Amino acid sequence: MDTALTRFPNFYSHPLIQELSSYKRWTVSTNEKIPVDMCLIRDRQQIKGAKYQDERSLITLDELLDIIPCAANHAFFLNCVDCNYVVLDIEPKCPDEIKKQLLNLNYIYGEISMSGKGYHLVFPLPKSYKNYPVLQTKKVLKEEHGFYEILLNHYVTFTRNMLPCATGKTDFNDLFESMAKIQKETVRNNSIIFDNTASIPDIPYKDELVSVLNRVTLKKSFDGDYSRYEFSYAKKIYCTLQKILTTVKPYKNIEYNATQQAWLIYIALKNILEYRPKHDSLRNGIPWLLFVAQEVIIKS
Repeated sequence: MDTALTRFPNFYSHPLIQELSSYKRWTVSTNEKIPVDMCLIRDRQQIKGAKYQDERSLITLDELLDIIPCAANHAFFLNCVDCNYVVLDIEPKCPDEIKKQLLNLNYIYGEISMSGKGYHLVFPLPKSYKNYPVLQTKKVLKEEHGFYEILLNHYVTFTRNMLPCATGKTDFNDLFESMAKIQKETVRNNSIIFDNTASIPDIPYKDELVSVLNRVTLKKSFDGDYSRYEFSYAKKIYCTLQKILTTVKPYKNIEYNATQQAWLIYIALKNILEYRPKHDSLRNGIPWLLFVAQEVIIKS
């Protein structure tokens, strides 16, 4: 019988995968890179995005293979402190010369990403992690040009299209420390509160504001990176909203709190963007596009 186990024997026998297989952190990803709730598939035969990053939505690797023997991929929720590993995610747009340097690092597991043009390299969590308390607030460490990032507390999609064992001797710890040193604390805006995401709060002139925001356009496409596109669109809507609320009557005479502004951005995004399944998923307990709106406000 043709199964994932027979097609990728080297992946399943790899010491790293053997070690991580018993963690209840495994699932599969859709073509839109949305992690699926395996517990709902197992218990109710329902397919929805994973709401939680633990045993409430995720299962062991063996359990996953029992349910989906021919799984097209595997997604693992990596918590670097619990698992003691980090992943260097090299993007397809990374220049070839930089890719070559990164592939010379001393990784313990490597594979080609879903695009066929990027790479995932796994390394032990550097001991220097504890020297940078700011890293506890980070999900990823991003390279300034977006060429690569280090995943700390994030899903990793394993394609199982493995690279040969590392032959390079370059120490990953040097790269890790260089990125850790420049990280800034993530400041959260606790004034954004969503008591009931099924009910829109009272927002003065909501329809009039949304009507204007619906006309915001964004020409950049970001080469099929839908999440980046949505964040950029949300940022442009946010900037437009700020201009309206600070310069136009009667809005400038009303104090719109961060929660109300997040909802306005969310409604506009829902109206403007072409639907994709990820919009049905939850992030931190709220719909994806509402999360996008929240993050844009927090980081602006």
